[in-house]
Amino acid sequence: MGTELLRMGWSPGEHGPSHLWNRTHPDLVRAVHSQWAAIGAQLHRTNTFTLLPSLAFGSKVEQADAGELVARGIELARDAAPGGLVVVALGPVAPNVYPPTCPVSPGLSEALSRADGILLETWSHPHVVEWSQWIRPNPEFPLILSGCFRSGTNLARNPKGLSPEPAGDGGLIQGGPIMGSFMETLGGHSPEIWADWADRAKADMIGFNCGWEWTQEMLEELIERFGRIWPGPLWCFPGPGILPGLKWKIWERYMLGGCCDVRVADLVKIQRMASLKCSTKS
Repeated sequence: MGTELLRMGWSPGEHGPSHLWNRTHPDLVRAVHSQWAAIGAQLHRTNTFTLLPSLAFGSKVEQADAGELVARGIELARDAAPGGLVVVALGPVAPNVYPPTCPVSPGLSEALSRADGILLETWSHPHVVEWSQWIRPNPEFPLILSGCFRSGTNLARNPKGLSPEPAGDGGLIQGGPIMGSFMETLGGHSPEIWADWADRAKADMIGFNCGWEWTQEMLEELIERFGRIWPGPLWCFPGPGILPGLKWKIWERYMLGGCCDVRVADLVKIQRMASLKCSTKS
C-alpha cells in the first residue's frame, strides 16, 4: 500500500504517515484497492501498517483516532473490493517492546471485527506471540503471521555453514549443509522457530514477506521448509521480480502476492504461471 501511494503522490515528509490518507485522500486509497481488485486480487491489506504503536501506547485521544483510521481503512477496502477478503495489516514494533497489560478498547475491538482477519506483517521476533494475543478481538478471529526473512551467513555463529534447526530447549542445533548460508528472520531465528511462535499464537496462516536480496534458490528453500513444518495454508509475499520462474511443488497451499514495489503487472505474471487457486483455511 505504501509503495502504491508513493506512486500517487504521497510523500512522508510532506503528508506524514500513509495511514492519514485514509482520512485526507480516501479516493486514492480506494483507487489502489480497485486497481488490484480489477485484475484479480482476492485479499486486500488495509492502509494501516504503521498504526500499532498508536493503538497500543497512544493517549486515549490518539488511540481513538488510530482506531478510527483502522475502521476507515477497512471501509475503503470493502468499498473498492466488495467481493474480496480484507485483513487489517499491522507492522512490527521494536524487539524489546511488548503489548500493554490492559486489553484493547471495546471500540478498537469492534472496528477490527469488521475485517476478515488480522495480518501481523514483517515481524521477526518472539514477542509477536504476545502481540497476536493482545490485538485479536477474540481467540477465533483469523490471524496471519508474516515474517521478514534474510539469508543468514554468520559463519562465526555457524562455522560449518550448516542450516540451523530448532532444539528442544528453543535454541538451535546444526542441520544439513546448504552452501554456508541459511534463511533466518531479521532477529536471527529459523523458519522452524517462527512456525513454533505461530503455533503458540494459534495463527491460521503463516508465511513471509520482503526478501530484497534473495535468490530464486533461497526463496525455494524457504517455501519448501515452510511446507514441511506447517500443515495449514501458507503466505508467500516476496519482493518484486522473484516469483515468476519458481518451481512450485506445494503451490496449492499458498496465498500468493507481493511485497514492497510489486506492481499490478507482477500479479498478472503470477496469474499466468499456472492456473493457481488461492486456498485459505476457511
